[in-house]
Amino acid sequence: MKNKVISTYLILLLIFSCLSLAAFINDRITLHKEYQLKASTPSTDLSNLEVNGHQLGESNTEVDGRIFSITCEDGEYFSSFDKGENIGDRKIKRISADFDRDGTVIDYNGVQLTSINQVKKHLGENYIEGIPFSDSIDTITYVDHENNIELVYDISMQSIDLKRINDNVYRIAATPNIQFFFIPPFMLFSLLYQIQSNYLFNPIDYIMLPLYFSLLALPAVLYFRIKDKAIKRNLLIINLILVSFVLLVVFLFLKDIMMGV
Repeated sequence: MKNKVISTYLILLLIFSCLSLAAFINDRITLHKEYQLKASTPSTDLSNLEVNGHQLGESNTEVDGRIFSITCEDGEYFSSFDKGENIGDRKIKRISADFDRDGTVIDYNGVQLTSINQVKKHLGENYIEGIPFSDSIDTITYVDHENNIELVYDISMQSIDLKRINDNVYRIAATPNIQFFFIPPFMLFSLLYQIQSNYLFNPIDYIMLPLYFSLLALPAVLYFRIKDKAIKRNLLIINLILVSFVLLVVFLFLKDIMMGV
């Protein structure tokens, strides 16, 4: 029994490890192509672009209540809930905002950019279309090579992201995002529903996912490999519990979606 459990787990681990390696290689190829595309795109001066008064690289400034989020080089994160708080000596490395957020002001050389047409008019035509941002590909991207600034405008979500070039936080990848506060079987549904991650190419994902899914799939595979009726009965109970959790979480997930429509 023990040997069968170990051998089954190792077989599953090998299968999921191969899938993880394939996903990793695919992700790296995708990222490399995007890097090349950005490198070949003519530079657009973004040094004077301000989002609600904030610029990349600045410090000792108070957080504006209209801002969606600010991320600093030391990893510290601020949002509109931190209105009035001083970020101290930390330097801003990422600013996110919504065009349709009340009072949001995106300023470029004294001109307020209020729409995609305004963005193209004042920043020019040297942009890249379709580089994914979050879960959207309806985007345009400008790069400022001299100042290491990248501007992503999500047309469908009417949001803007001002960041360092090739900062991939929130960029979709091929691997699922493990969030341990979810009921673990939710990941089975996540694997089938959306094989994506909000944390692009997080190295630990490619290591943890094979271990995680091999363990999660073990009871189902063992059920068909083991002949002992008593053990099979216990495995059946475990599998039914896992499936019940999955169905419950899927139901709650779909309910939230319907309520949000």
